[in-house]
Amino acid sequence: MKKLFYLISMVCLLASCNKDPEPEPIVVTNDALTGTWVYDNAATGVTEILKFTPNGGFYYTTVLADAAFVGYKPEGSFSVIDKVNLTAVGLTKSLDWMVTKLKTNSFTVKDNVTGETRTYAKLVDRLDLGFGEIYTPNEGYYAEKVAGKITKYVSHNEKVARVVDHTGVIAAVAEGITLVDVVASEGTAVILVTAGGLIPDYARAIGYTKEEVLAEYGSVEDNSGFMIVYNGEDKNLEFSINRRTGLVVKVTLAFKHLAFTKTSLTNYLGAKYYKDASAKTPPYIYTDKQDFSRSNVKIVWDNESKVEFTYINHDLFEDFSVALGKNRQEVKEMFYIDCERYEDLNSFIEFEIADDMLGYAGLEYVDQVSLMFDGETVNVVDVSLTSLLDQKKVNEFLSKKYKQSSENTYTDELGKISIEYISSGNKVRYLSL
Repeated sequence: MKKLFYLISMVCLLASCNKDPEPEPIVVTNDALTGTWVYDNAATGVTEILKFTPNGGFYYTTVLADAAFVGYKPEGSFSVIDKVNLTAVGLTKSLDWMVTKLKTNSFTVKDNVTGETRTYAKLVDRLDLGFGEIYTPNEGYYAEKVAGKITKYVSHNEKVARVVDHTGVIAAVAEGITLVDVVASEGTAVILVTAGGLIPDYARAIGYTKEEVLAEYGSVEDNSGFMIVYNGEDKNLEFSINRRTGLVVKVTLAFKHLAFTKTSLTNYLGAKYYKDASAKTPPYIYTDKQDFSRSNVKIVWDNESKVEFTYINHDLFEDFSVALGKNRQEVKEMFYIDCERYEDLNSFIEFEIADDMLGYAGLEYVDQVSLMFDGETVNVVDVSLTSLLDQKKVNEFLSKKYKQSSENTYTDELGKISIEYISSGNKVRYLSL
């Protein structure tokens, strides 16, 4: 019996020895979170930047250029309860997190509301590099800023800046802002890199309002409601504003004297943007993202003196319901800049609208639009679609945008507009209810 007891005791002892030790509990304090932290969401393209201060204040932005929070007021206040739960209450951003991992260079949280998990990297430095400049860090530069053993360096956007070698040398490629990961045993830290360019990146002005253009590029006398023109000694710059949306849809850059070779500009545009492989001769065409379906801007370089930055419309066709209720003069003002041909009668206005943005490699979509008047204002809008759009594609598009009420018929969210797809004529009709 004693032998049996001894044998059982030894088995239990061995089992306890092989059991993994309990992980040490995470102890989170305000001081441990003090600093600026970055989460770069590759799936959505949104970068979140948080700054925690020792006195419990927190800042928040999604714009890399604002990461220094210069001139910002605190978003609100934060605190750690139970040594693991982080809460923050702000004007536009609130946090309810459980910290699941905490290292010197990073921390991981689980959102107590959504269940989402994300890891934030500590922002340890900022570098400003001129066009083509290469930054070679001094020996010990990274070790002074980043805790733990460093294993590699990774650029988030090699179109802006890239890591040249295993020692963390960084080269500026084109104008923009990006992050460089410093991967270490104590978590991943990040360095924010601002790079200069050969020419300004006017792609970012697509979608600006008139006020935003004037605020960023300066006020000028030569501007109308739908065109802002800057005339300089070296270049002309025009911002075209859509009459219906009030947003910039095209920026035209025309050089008076090229300060660089055509080859230099071609190489630069190819380094900064993604070239359309089918455009083998001028004009050369680029997009701001590799995936055309996610691109917002088309860049066209004519190999001479002009570069155009143009908004890419990913809708199958425009929503012309905005014309319902408008009078004749308002309709003309709304669609003037896009119209190819007018036919203006007492009962209707008809015109053609071309969209060369959907098929950026040269394909052009042309729709014929008829606006019918009931008294003084538009009551019905008919859009005759290009034959390239089949019934299935149109219905899929409409069903995502509107509420389906019956086969081929939809309504807007407020139930004030009926949208009908008339397949026999490949036509979409907007009717005011």
